Amino acid sequence: MRKYAIVSLMLLIIQFANAQPKIAKAANTSVINLVILNDNGDILVKKASIGWITIGAFYEKRHTINEVIDSISNRYGVSIAKPNLKGVFTYKFSFNNSLSVRQVYVARSTTNDLPANKNVEFRWAPKEEAVEKFKATIPSLGEMVDQIITYPDVVWGGSFLIDRKNGKNNSTITEDFYPISDASTYREQIHNSRVDSKEKQAVLFVVSNAHYYANTDIPTGNSFSEIVNAYDVFKKANYAIDFVSPKGGAVPLTYINTSDQMSKKYLYDTHFMNALKNTKSPSEIDASNYKAVQYIGGGAAMFGVPENKEIQTIAMDIYEKYKGVLSSVCHGTAGIVNLKTKDGKYVVDGKSVSGYPDDYENKAAPYFKTFPFLIKKTIEERGGNFKFSERGKFTLAVDGRLVTGQNFQSSKPVSLKIIELINAMNK
Repeated sequence: MRKYAIVSLMLLIIQFANAQPKIAKAANTSVINLVILNDNGDILVKKASIGWITIGAFYEKRHTINEVIDSISNRYGVSIAKPNLKGVFTYKFSFNNSLSVRQVYVARSTTNDLPANKNVEFRWAPKEEAVEKFKATIPSLGEMVDQIITYPDVVWGGSFLIDRKNGKNNSTITEDFYPISDASTYREQIHNSRVDSKEKQAVLFVVSNAHYYANTDIPTGNSFSEIVNAYDVFKKANYAIDFVSPKGGAVPLTYINTSDQMSKKYLYDTHFMNALKNTKSPSEIDASNYKAVQYIGGGAAMFGVPENKEIQTIAMDIYEKYKGVLSSVCHGTAGIVNLKTKDGKYVVDGKSVSGYPDDYENKAAPYFKTFPFLIKKTIEERGGNFKFSERGKFTLAVDGRLVTGQNFQSSKPVSLKIIELINAMNK
């Protein structure tokens, strides 16, 4: 009888245990990424098997955030001060259906030395180099770091979808970055880091909204190559850059070569692409904020921009009223043919000017028949001295504060010359 009682008790225990909710091992995790800066603003990068990353840790054994941060710094032998939360991002992993919450903290190195842990390779890298290294490992890592370093007084949120192909992790932004902290802080950061700050050197890029050649179904756009090569020069010189188009908003792009490192770099740059998605309309532009204006090329430059009176006024105010630099590249020179000075003369009159020459257009092609005018012919008719080189080379024409280039290859030289002129005027 006692034997049966024991068996019955065991069965009840088993039934009770089976009735309880089972606690499965959580697939979701929390992670801290620690971005460490030295006194020069360089970022500490760590070499891992998958590539260059920040130092960090999962919440595996530590309970509090301070414990995790202390364990990270102790593990790698790095001395830091005042870690501050700058971002909370979520990663959704498509290949294992898990979710990871990433808290990104920024801290200062107290010694500026590389970590003492000799088993790991570390480097101090300038921000742009560090971001590129992170993006090459996992794009979202670079995008997170870029966002929080660009706007240091804001705590950011956002989400990414991580997938894996051929053993390499890729990412897609599934939720645009947004300020978790007071939105006014974000607006102040935008204000101080963009052209509204009088202390900030700034340049205005003029782009077109034209998706097609005139009223045809032949697609066109703004030259991506010309944009990124000019943008990169100004960004490295710590300039603020704004884009203006006749209608504002998103603009079409062409000549995107994803095998070109410069193009690839900016194609996956969230800030840059958002700027092209949200170009300003002429009514939003205050010409007094800019040191230079640059007309971007591509077939679209022939349409909408040259005849736009508001953009003409902005450009000539920058050039005449505020003594800035007027510039164009390739077909972008179409934008300056109608510009007139205060005394009613064409701005190109008596000036050396370059741009894409009529001589190199394919006159038998359907696109050519849509052109409202020819650049070289019009410049010369209006008193300009048009200069260009043989195919495959470029000409840079500099006449006072007017700087123009023949083709996409002149985009970088034109921008460098603009900066040189501005620096000379600032002395």
